[in-house]
Amino acid sequence: MSGKLNGVGTGSGKGLGDIAPASVDPMERYFRILRGQVQLPRRGWIVTPKWVPPTVPGMESFQKIYEEHELPRKWQMLEDFYILLQRGRFMVKRPNWIEPPITAEMADIVSETAVAVQTTDTEVISYEVPDRCVCSFTSFGHMLDDSSAWGNVSWNILVNKRPIRTYKDFKQQRGVLVTPTPFPKPITLKGRDVIQVMARNATAVNALARLSGFVIAAETVTQDGSYKDWSSR
Repeated sequence: MSGKLNGVGTGSGKGLGDIAPASVDPMERYFRILRGQVQLPRRGWIVTPKWVPPTVPGMESFQKIYEEHELPRKWQMLEDFYILLQRGRFMVKRPNWIEPPITAEMADIVSETAVAVQTTDTEVISYEVPDRCVCSFTSFGHMLDDSSAWGNVSWNILVNKRPIRTYKDFKQQRGVLVTPTPFPKPITLKGRDVIQVMARNATAVNALARLSGFVIAAETVTQDGSYKDWSSR
């Protein structure tokens, strides 16, 4: 590239506007002047070294190969990578168990009719994760048809018949049915896990519950703690 740049300037680099010379901004590397012509850099240093590496006695040939062949090639790779980063489009999202990927399916489990709570544990809602899938429930809501019963009804959220810590025999409202309240940490489940919302009360009362989340088809099935099953295509 030489001569005028965008209709202004000359081959000597004059008239390039607000592009600062190296004396002002040593990080500037949009253009360089070579033999009186404006050229796009390829292997330019971010800041040109002001030192000359001393010759290692007995290693002159190796040093020459490294500095004149290997080092420029490595620098070329960095330069190309920098250009590719500018051309690419990048999306940053939270982990798959917090924010669903585009391939996820909704899992919004909610009571369609109120369930009469008995004196023993009564299932309000339940869900079994499909085989070879993983599931994340991010929020929860529940409701009683008699608000005065709050504090008397005992609730449990169970996974595979075991209560979730801090969600065992709680009696106050933890979430709103129409706008489920986020869990402090999503409840993560693997294929064929069963989650249940249970309730019991000494007197008659009707209850509803809701678990909102999403299901992802597992890319791989793992049980080694690597959580590769939460990867997605």
